[in-house]
Amino acid sequence: MNHNWNPPNKSQLKLNIDAAWISANLPTGFSLILRNDAGVLEQGRTGAFTASTPEEAEALGLLQGAKWASEFGLSNFLVEGDCKNLFDYLNGYESLIEWQNKAILDEAIIELKSCNNFFGFLFCSYDS
Repeated sequence: MNHNWNPPNKSQLKLNIDAAWISANLPTGFSLILRNDAGVLEQGRTGAFTASTPEEAEALGLLQGAKWASEFGLSNFLVEGDCKNLFDYLNGYESLIEWQNKAILDEAIIELKSCNNFFGFLFCSYDS
């Protein structure tokens, strides 16, 4: 099964966030991709940090995206990612998220709520 990226609604933006984790002993990479309703790249950013688990890497990547969106003054957007535990927590559903990552996500929520017209979180599985 192949899932393709879907654009946001008209006049909206979508911020896709992902992290790549190999081990706690190696740097973790993250990427942020902001696209408009036509699928055109508006902005992007990458970086590295350390994380002890894949879930922490995704949480820290999401926090980086939230801080970037706030600093950039982003508006009329939603955030999409592929870590089900995180997005369940962010959307208020029962989640098996590690307790350490709740504080990271709570900080991301505060950052995103400071943005104008933040539309929420969307989980998308990119299984191939």
